[in-house]
Amino acid sequence: MNHPTARCGALVLAVLLAASLVGCGHRGQLLHRTASAPPTPGKQDRETASALPRVAAPKAAPCRLRSTDKGPTDLAEGPTDFTTAIRPQGKVKALMIFVDFPDAPATENVQQRYDTYAPAQDWYRTASYNRLDLRLDPVLRWVRMPKPSTAYGMKRGYSAETQARYIHDAVAAAKAADPSIDLAAHPMVDIVATLNTKAIDTGATAAYAGDPITVGDAQVRHAATFFGDDNELKYRVVAHETGHLFGLPDLYAESSDGSGNGKYVGEYDIMGQEVGAQPDFFAWHKQKLGWIAPEQIDCVTAPGTTEHRISPVETADGTKMAVITTGPNKAVAVEVRAKKGVDHDACRTGLLVYSVDTTTPMGQGPIRILGPRTPGADPCSAAPTLDTKPSSPQQYKDAATGTTITVRNENQDGSYNVTVTKT
Repeated sequence: MNHPTARCGALVLAVLLAASLVGCGHRGQLLHRTASAPPTPGKQDRETASALPRVAAPKAAPCRLRSTDKGPTDLAEGPTDFTTAIRPQGKVKALMIFVDFPDAPATENVQQRYDTYAPAQDWYRTASYNRLDLRLDPVLRWVRMPKPSTAYGMKRGYSAETQARYIHDAVAAAKAADPSIDLAAHPMVDIVATLNTKAIDTGATAAYAGDPITVGDAQVRHAATFFGDDNELKYRVVAHETGHLFGLPDLYAESSDGSGNGKYVGEYDIMGQEVGAQPDFFAWHKQKLGWIAPEQIDCVTAPGTTEHRISPVETADGTKMAVITTGPNKAVAVEVRAKKGVDHDACRTGLLVYSVDTTTPMGQGPIRILGPRTPGADPCSAAPTLDTKPSSPQQYKDAATGTTITVRNENQDGSYNVTVTKT
């Protein structure tokens, strides 16, 4: 949950078949990447693609990998427990409180600070296909904490109890300043600290879903605390921490210096790298969040060859992924990435192949992009790892699981026709 700043030179771990690749650009010190649009398939490709048969594959239940007693049950890649996580459907409100300290009074404009985080609302609306209406309701004033910043011990690696005390004091101070605050109407609380404190680590930002915190006659069950430098991508930190409150795990590798960013999932999924060029959730996460219907998932459980037509994860319609189960807790997933939606700055498009393991804890790679790795390469300018000649179908083979994935064609609507062979 603690996030060092990501850098452009992350590892390239993606197999992107029929990929469109361009360079990685920078604007100031922030990470903005642009890419030219992927090529439009020719008439012959479209006709061949539309004529390709699609053999129906089982849906839904067989693809629901389970967690074991030995594996993680919270913030894992198995089915989400919405008795402890917030269900991201319909209108979900978060109270956003801005706090400063006796030893670090705020000098920033609180409205401007809120405006930095507010884009997370539209980000989730787009990523969820309008299935989630996240509302960040701000208390537009600086709320003074009762203790100096040095008293809270908010350093990287702090305990849940330490965070709970900080959350309690922030919410109690906000309610004292504004008795009309209705915690019952807000299942989440976001607490943003002034930039002026030097006693709290930038990497101390984290989500909280521990024991209920009693504040007067109300309780706080889900919260997130935000610290550190301000920039125009800060809303993605809100999106990431909110993802934890929806039950999603971290996908980056645990490290103290940021070297784990990109190790397992490269630029993909905001739970892996907040400032990545392609932050939209994996299709696997979208089905966990309830945004992808069971009938939009092709499930391959038996040996044989099946045909699938997979549409981009950034769009609402069509089949979103094929899942090839390789064990009760493991699978290989196949999805399509496009330069659309929250992936509007995507620098690689095409088919994405990754593994899922519900027994692997977060921070250790429960999802891993499959394919050749190019350590140290820029993910936006890396050379294609597979043959991309139009006359030769592009293929990925996973010897460990006996899975072969072959791209046949890209359709006019951006979907791909894919053959899966499971031995």
